[in-house]
Amino acid sequence: MQIELDRFHLDLEAWARTYGPMYAVNLRGKDMVVISDPALVREVLKRRPDQFERDSDMKIKAAEMRFDGLFTAEGAQWRKQRKLMTAAFVPKHLRTLAPELVEITERLRGLWLERAADPERAVFDVHADLRAYATDMTIRVAFGEDVDLLRKGGAHPLLENLEGIFPTFHRRLMAIVPYWRYFRLPQDRTVEGQIDTLRAEVTGRIAQARARLDADPERAPESLLEAMILARDEDDPKLRLDDEEIYANALTLLVAGEDTTSNTAAWMLYHLAREPALQARLREEVDQKLGSARVPDLETLDAMPYTQGVVREALRLRSAAPLAFLTALEPGRIGDLDYAVGQSVCLLTRVGALDQAHFGCPHAFAPSRWIDDQREASHEPHDSKSLLTFGYGPRLCPGRALGMFELGLVAAMTARNFELELGPELRAPGAEPAEVFGFTMSPSPVHLRLRARVE
Repeated sequence: MQIELDRFHLDLEAWARTYGPMYAVNLRGKDMVVISDPALVREVLKRRPDQFERDSDMKIKAAEMRFDGLFTAEGAQWRKQRKLMTAAFVPKHLRTLAPELVEITERLRGLWLERAADPERAVFDVHADLRAYATDMTIRVAFGEDVDLLRKGGAHPLLENLEGIFPTFHRRLMAIVPYWRYFRLPQDRTVEGQIDTLRAEVTGRIAQARARLDADPERAPESLLEAMILARDEDDPKLRLDDEEIYANALTLLVAGEDTTSNTAAWMLYHLAREPALQARLREEVDQKLGSARVPDLETLDAMPYTQGVVREALRLRSAAPLAFLTALEPGRIGDLDYAVGQSVCLLTRVGALDQAHFGCPHAFAPSRWIDDQREASHEPHDSKSLLTFGYGPRLCPGRALGMFELGLVAAMTARNFELELGPELRAPGAEPAEVFGFTMSPSPVHLRLRARVE
């Protein structure tokens, strides 16, 4: 009864500060070891997938909701999917897609210029627009479709059916009794209907993509879906992803890509709105690098270290993935703990990034800490290995480069074109959006005022 589902990560992090970097908790009748020391977290993550796997309960419930792709795959299934998904995520595909992702960012700029020009719309929840933006980006990357939710608004079958998946997954993970296997509440029936619709939408697109590729065998992939269909294992060219694996991974990309990117981008803009001096410093770099352009391309963004620092600070302070649940596959030792087969482990991936032992002034939003020749003495130590938002070791997130690119686009576009201010309810001392946990961590509404820059 001590646990509140929507702030579960904060409870575990607070207990780590009270009880230390390794403690035990009984959760749903199961003894679980909670580890927050970043060196130990990295050690556990390096032992995947042979010595640790994702919590079995999580795998079962992900399979029930039919998004058990690379995220929950283990053993031989994971090795197969990882090889082929890595082939699909090669940098050349991102570079091919980059101009269209820049165009979608231009649309976000246009929408925000309209809002800034209207006094009644100039203060708004940026997270809502960023969700539409991230969905446009994700659907373009995954399926090669330009749905343009930013300008068209309204409902889209992929977006409206994504809404309940992560919150329902989190609620089921934390449930003491899996009641939905015996009877379904209205919210369960709603989400399962959404999953059925998503399945029809995605499998239809897989069939269409296969038809396009069969009709033109020399066609280069124009989406991640086509890249997954074409992916081959260099050691075994016959090894390919089947339609079920492609579906599960496409759905995982849709759910995770929209959710994590929009959450982090909203937090990033909130922190910039709180710090006018940092906004000015970011704007100085962006203006210098972009010249007359309003949105950077991939090459320009690569040459903007302060912008990249802004992104990394948002990832450090407001990780969208602050928890990881694993199970030991064989006995072993981690730190001072001897563990047995089946030991449940929860990794707190953010605690080290908020610890003075790893980052000086850990609660300050300080982008320059990521630039070696600009780091202030007060921001030492600087343990970059303790930034674990994308994981670590063999199962580092394959979408990391795409996520960094999208966040960099948002940061640079906003600084180039707007001045950010906190909305009225966020100006009070101590006021800030709440961290809400629903398997990923998102902000409560982030109401900001955007003013178009006058040059």
